[in-house]
Amino acid sequence: MSEGAQAQLTSGHDAACPVPNCPIPVDLILRSSDKALIGAHKANLEHFSDGFPSADSVSDSDEPVDLSEDGATLKLLLSGMHKQKHPTLSGLGSDQLLALAEAGEKYFVYGVMVACSERIRAESRMVKDRATAATYFAYAVKFGYLEVADAVAPVMIDIDIDFLYGRLKGYEVAFLAWMRYREQYVAIFDILTRNDIWEWFNAGKHCL
Repeated sequence: MSEGAQAQLTSGHDAACPVPNCPIPVDLILRSSDKALIGAHKANLEHFSDGFPSADSVSDSDEPVDLSEDGATLKLLLSGMHKQKHPTLSGLGSDQLLALAEAGEKYFVYGVMVACSERIRAESRMVKDRATAATYFAYAVKFGYLEVADAVAPVMIDIDIDFLYGRLKGYEVAFLAWMRYREQYVAIFDILTRNDIWEWFNAGKHCL
């Protein structure tokens, strides 16, 4: 099998740990938003995160536990909750990377939080399209990664304001800060593109 040992509980549900050849018995089954069944380990959930209940507080019910994340995201999240190297994030698209980052922040999986934030920080310096920039900006505002917000802000100067407001719902202070930044940028651009500035420059009234 390409994944860890498969477990079947008495209810008839079966699932596998997403880590290849994982020797730890599956004692909990998670069900993703797209109905994928994924094997997990209660002790690992407790040890590697602060967002899941402690192992001894979880009942031994055989029924799957429903989570709001999709299957691909949960598999990556759980892979980062084992004593092994974290899975590489370099091949993930921005949507999948952000979904994993959100899950790491939600469940306080610190290793995943760090790996995702570093990857997003690196990619934020190369973002060209406004939609991705807005998504990174919203993530940065929500979780306090100001370097990411600063990196993508220039890409968003001409973004639709209503669209960005929708992405920052609940974070109005950040939206207002971006609006002030945009106004300053536009004001400087207007000054630099005024005809009299270029006439002054062409007349030789400059320091060069």
